[in-house]
Amino acid sequence: MDRLKVLPRLIYLFFIPLFCGIFYLQIIRYFPYKKLSERNCLRIIDLDIPRGTIFDRKGEVLVADRPCFNLCFIPFDLKDCEKTSKILAPVLNILQEKIKSTLRKKYSNPFEQQFLKRDLGGKEIAFVEEENEKLPGLFIQVGLKRDYKLGRDASLLLGYTGEVSPGELERLEDVKSGDLIGKEGIEKVFDAVLKGKRGGIRIEVDAWGHKVRTLGKKESSPGNNIILSVDLSIQESAAKNLGDYPGSVVAMDPRNGEILALVSKPSFDPDDIQSSLRHPGKPFLNRALQGCYAPGSIYKICTELAALEKKVITPTDKLECKGILEVAEGERIRLFHCWVDRKTDQYKQHGWIDINTALPQSCNIFFGQIGLMVGAKDLLDCG
Repeated sequence: MDRLKVLPRLIYLFFIPLFCGIFYLQIIRYFPYKKLSERNCLRIIDLDIPRGTIFDRKGEVLVADRPCFNLCFIPFDLKDCEKTSKILAPVLNILQEKIKSTLRKKYSNPFEQQFLKRDLGGKEIAFVEEENEKLPGLFIQVGLKRDYKLGRDASLLLGYTGEVSPGELERLEDVKSGDLIGKEGIEKVFDAVLKGKRGGIRIEVDAWGHKVRTLGKKESSPGNNIILSVDLSIQESAAKNLGDYPGSVVAMDPRNGEILALVSKPSFDPDDIQSSLRHPGKPFLNRALQGCYAPGSIYKICTELAALEKKVITPTDKLECKGILEVAEGERIRLFHCWVDRKTDQYKQHGWIDINTALPQSCNIFFGQIGLMVGAKDLLDCG
């Protein structure tokens, strides 16, 4: 009889903790575990954000989006990064260690898609599709890529887009890892205008990360278009005439100062930024806007104005040009020359001339002399 009384108590002692555990998991911890369960089987695949189109003054397209195929992955769904990188390296033409490093990186959200390679070629797409079962966690997604109609001929003007950097992720609002943003030129200056709204696809996956079904989709909305003052035909002509010479060309409308063309060489390839980084000629330097150059003969106008304003010379005063000017700098003498006469291949000697003749002739010696009379400070103030 004692045993019969003890048995129910033992059963109660066994089931009470079990019941409490079930109650804790099913009731108290229901929502946290439900959320975790959903994260394990649900994925939000971000769609590329369409950027606005950039037009020239006549409505010709300078930059627009075009469709492409990107190789993406979900970090949580990856199984064997070593094996995956070994399979993909020869096909993607990326070092195995680099692929492995990208796949193994600690991402803040392991359920969020990341990009392994953008704009896949036909052979790459076919290979990934054929080997899909061996590549859990990886998938091909239709995306968008910027198409630059003028290529290198307008790259310093229009700029390019690239993936947001860690520093930009902290500084900018409404951006996620893998987003494309304007990095240089018009693309960067008007990034907030050109950028659209993010969309995404909600899918269910199995234990291997393979898609089971689509649960919902929200389309991305495109950004705003912009129209530049640039004329495509003038831009092309300026680039063609400059050729491969290092330098820049800027064409302006004299009536209102609008920029009709802006070319800088060497320039980078907006479709292959990495190869341009190794170019020794500084292709990312916009020589029209960032280059520091002596103003040359343009400053002769300022020199003339300063000389007349300070009354160190009158319009009828004459100075002699012998083709050479000696200037004392401490204990040494520096020699400055007039420009070379192409007919004689000698330094030009203008003789005795006044300011009305010196400016059209652009005489270095005349303006060098009156520049010394005016002084450096007054010359800078006039400029």
